Amino acid sequence: MAAKEYDMGFIVLHAGPEELRNLGNFLDSVPKHQNIIIIFDDVSKALDRLSGAEQSDVFEKLTTTRHTTGGRLCFINLFHYSYAHQKSVKSQSVISIYTSCSLVEKGNIIAMLGTSNKLAISKLRKFMKIYNASTMYDKFELPLGPNQMQEYIAEHPFRPCFVINLTQAHLALFMVLEESPFWPPEKNLKIVNMGFLKNLIDQKYGRDGHAALRFHSLQRGYINTANKTIAQAYRFIQDEVVNKYRVNWIELHKLYGDVSIKIYRKRQQEKEMAKLIKEQGLIDPPQVSDNTNPETPKETLTNSTDNL
Repeated sequence: MAAKEYDMGFIVLHAGPEELRNLGNFLDSVPKHQNIIIIFDDVSKALDRLSGAEQSDVFEKLTTTRHTTGGRLCFINLFHYSYAHQKSVKSQSVISIYTSCSLVEKGNIIAMLGTSNKLAISKLRKFMKIYNASTMYDKFELPLGPNQMQEYIAEHPFRPCFVINLTQAHLALFMVLEESPFWPPEKNLKIVNMGFLKNLIDQKYGRDGHAALRFHSLQRGYINTANKTIAQAYRFIQDEVVNKYRVNWIELHKLYGDVSIKIYRKRQQEKEMAKLIKEQGLIDPPQVSDNTNPETPKETLTNSTDNL
């Protein structure tokens, strides 16, 4: 938008915790008299190891950056937890974007907003409900206007987010990087002939592959005449069964003559399943990404109960 509307180009640089800790030296190394966006990735607790004087030096560099490069300078700090970043650094933020929120984080955000800001807090509560829907059901809804809702498939390409923009808070859409125009071309997925993919699926799984393909397309919001009834049934089961009753999936599958195998969606459970599979020597599973908001381990719950 800057390039198109204002003929203003930006250089995008990626940095990390070490560059943030040595902000002065890092800024000396960036191109001068250029408009620059610096993305400091995963800088949670990055400044904790510094002394008080060193932290003050980083804060001073943040407040005087407009004098250092000779061009416009935008910092984007990515971190997993609001209190994992120094308050002096967070205070420089013009916009804060939350793409997830736990109950603990909710308390942190309310503390920063102030309990008197009832409108912002109500929007935060609404975001938590929408975020929960996106993680539980892989879809969510946001209002487009009065009595007008739009349904989105989570991560394709949007996820819901809560935005604090100087004096106001609101709900918005956050585009998944891999689906955005800013994803590096060399990291794009391969574009192949659809006939090739069909043959690949058919050779591997035949009719079962075709059925699985319909399910995948349904999850991504695509239906056709062949699976229109499936789409209707899917929505019925979601709205009238899953959202209203506690379903015993194993027992329900037995009634249909099926044998069910549990697929764990939560990352902590995925880790446990991967560990079990590896111990059994079945396969050497790929690494599972870390969960930034893991469930409380059973050991902690047990100890807490004993203390009570």
